[in-house]
Amino acid sequence: MKKSLNTLANEIIEVINEKNIKVLSRAMWFELIRQKRLSSKDKLFELLEEMQSKRAGKVRAVVTSTQSLSDIQLDSLRKKIENKFKSKVDINQRIDPQILGGLQIKIGDEVADYSYTGKIKGLRERMGVQYG
Repeated sequence: MKKSLNTLANEIIEVINEKNIKVLSRAMWFELIRQKRLSSKDKLFELLEEMQSKRAGKVRAVVTSTQSLSDIQLDSLRKKIENKFKSKVDINQRIDPQILGGLQIKIGDEVADYSYTGKIKGLRERMGVQYG
């Protein structure tokens, strides 16, 4: 029976520590291969990072931009997120040239899309509703 990624991530996070991380990593790979879910590895890693942040009392933010943000930009963004969520923040930075510019910020299930692609999409939707 296939386990959900959430179940698998929960099982890993419950027993993970520095002494057994290599063994657990190997076991995780074998389980993904056994269940023919190797394509789910990125989602599983994302879930593990999110759970580890929660365990440490932090919020995990995935920030997507067209290029790496400077330390000053990251610090400024981190402070704004910490003020909003009243919690420490781990920022995972991703680069995606397809967003054309701006930022996308994902925290848990919330997504704030300040990208040019998001603005264009919103404009198209409004025009489609208005003129469609």
